[in-house]
Amino acid sequence: MSTPTDDQDELLKKLRDLIERNGEKEDTFGSEMADDARVWRVYSKAARKHDKELLDQWNGTLDTLLIFAGLFSSVLTTFIIDSYKQTQID
Repeated sequence: MSTPTDDQDELLKKLRDLIERNGEKEDTFGSEMADDARVWRVYSKAARKHDKELLDQWNGTLDTLLIFAGLFSSVLTTFIIDSYKQTQID
């Protein structure tokens, strides 16, 4: 099982690889605090990719849950209708 430190190290490695692939040069000292700094562009790309993967996974799970709920509802309705016919006044 991975630890939070391992996950952080892996994320840092991915970010460094992404920076190298984009061929961007190093920031000058202190420029990483600017609103348009390279770090935010790299972070934004990585975050979008992660969010897309997470949303795709959630959508798949949601589809399965909705199908289960629909099937459960139809089966339960069938049993309720059948048992309603057998009710008697006390």
